[in-house]
Amino acid sequence: KPLSFYTKEVPTTAAESATVPTRLAATLPARNAEAVETLITLLELRPDLRIDVLDAGDLPPLPADPRIVRYPWDRGATDEQVEGVLKRCDEAHPAPLDFVLLLGGESPLARAAKRLDLRAIIGVGGSGKPWTKCFPQPADAAGWRRLAEDLVHTGKTRKKDA
Repeated sequence: KPLSFYTKEVPTTAAESATVPTRLAATLPARNAEAVETLITLLELRPDLRIDVLDAGDLPPLPADPRIVRYPWDRGATDEQVEGVLKRCDEAHPAPLDFVLLLGGESPLARAAKRLDLRAIIGVGGSGKPWTKCFPQPADAAGWRRLAEDLVHTGKTRKKDA
């Protein structure tokens, strides 16, 4: 069974014991190179991740890492089409999608993830249903890195890492 993203273990310890990758579908704000820092930091803290980045053709350069896979989608797609994109993304790997990380705050994807019963719908700039957790839009690269740290570390793991 994939690890819970909000694991109680120190993230690197949790990653070492993983038998399948923790999978997430992620979006990035269009042409926002600083937001890529979130993905880089997540991969540093959780080496067991596989990130399917939904690519509408306007992504900033991504790191060359086999754990990051581009998956095409259309930002203007209808709700039904968006749900189909997430289903196909989920089926593209033997391990199931665990959650979505919508750094661009895309509400149609959040609603589709809710209909597909994904464990968590995490976003930037959204609020209320169907979001599991939302964060304010970071102002700089350091803020995007802190966002990743906030996703990985719980209060207990922060104490263990200190």
